[in-house]
Amino acid sequence: RVAGRIIPAMITTTAVVSALSAIELLKLAQHVELKFHHNSFVNLALPFFAFTAPLPAETVTGINGMTYNLWDKIIVSEGKRHAAKGGMSLKRFLKRVVKEANLDDSVVVSSVAYGPYLLYAGFLHECDEQLLTKPLWTILRESLSSEGETLGDVSQAEVDELDKKNYVDLDVVVEESATSNEFELPRVRFTRAN
Repeated sequence: RVAGRIIPAMITTTAVVSALSAIELLKLAQHVELKFHHNSFVNLALPFFAFTAPLPAETVTGINGMTYNLWDKIIVSEGKRHAAKGGMSLKRFLKRVVKEANLDDSVVVSSVAYGPYLLYAGFLHECDEQLLTKPLWTILRESLSSEGETLGDVSQAEVDELDKKNYVDLDVVVEESATSNEFELPRVRFTRAN
């Protein structure tokens, strides 16, 4: 008896959700303004339909008054020339981040992190030429591998998965040299050369 009611309920709910999603997707494809989009709350058992206007993504004010939100990214592409040499070095990556973020020379990268892994910290690695000349993909691989040795929770499969990725998203913090104020940049996407 219960099973006879569940199947029609699943089908009608799926149909309603699919239709509402398709309508919003069409609006997105037509580049309709945010105010014409809707969040939908549906309960077919009551019946209850509620529509609300979505809010824009929260903006964060960063360095030099730059504003960004959760969806903004700074893209740093490796390039074929760097890939031919084994990959873009960390030193080159740090310079490219400052350039791509349109920052001046008084701003330096303070830290670079990949999830829980701190790849670069200015106070530790600023003069470490061995690390600065190493390709960023190698640093990522070594960070994952060394973490697995100490904690045992990173498998070789996860390290291999990194090699298959075309990009990684990194968290970068920059510092103004004059004031020593630190600011987080939007997520930095580092792309592998194709």
